[in-house]
Amino acid sequence: MGAVEYSKLRAESDQQVAQLTAERARLETEPDAELDELTELYVERGLSPGLARQVAVELTAHDALAAHAEAEYGITSASLTAPLRDALAVSVAFASGALLPWLAMVLIPVPSRAAVTFVIVLAALALTGWVSARISKVHPTLPMVRTAGIGGLSMLITYVAGHLLFP
Repeated sequence: MGAVEYSKLRAESDQQVAQLTAERARLETEPDAELDELTELYVERGLSPGLARQVAVELTAHDALAAHAEAEYGITSASLTAPLRDALAVSVAFASGALLPWLAMVLIPVPSRAAVTFVIVLAALALTGWVSARISKVHPTLPMVRTAGIGGLSMLITYVAGHLLFP
C-alpha cells in the first residue's frame, strides 16, 4: 500500500514540479503576458476587470510564482505533495488496520474464525468511520455506516469469490 501511494504521489509531485518550472520560466520571459493571464483568471472568478488587475499586480509583486501556481494550478505550499511522508503514513495505517484481523485469525479457534474476524473487522471499520467523523466534525452515523458497509461488502465479495474459486 505504501509503495502504491508513493508511486502515485511521486507522479503527482513530478507534475507539480514541471508546472512550477514552466510557470517560473514564463514569468521570467513573458511577465506582462503572465500578468494579463492572472488578471483574466480573477475576472473569470467574478472580480471586476479593474479589481482583478489590482489583485494580480499586488500578488505578483509579493510572490509571482505563488500567485500563478495557486490561480492556475491550485498549487499552494500546503498542497505540495510529500510522497515519502505520505507513503509512510499509509504503510503505518495499513499495518495498524491489519492488526485486529490478524490477531483474530491467529487467536480465534478455526470453527468460528471467519465469522468472528468478520464481526471484529466490521467493528473496527465502524470505529474508523467514527474517528473520521469526529476529526471532520460531522455527525458520525453516515461515515460509520458507509465505512463499515463498504468494508463489509468487500469482505463478503472476497469471501464468496474465495469459496467459488477454491471450494
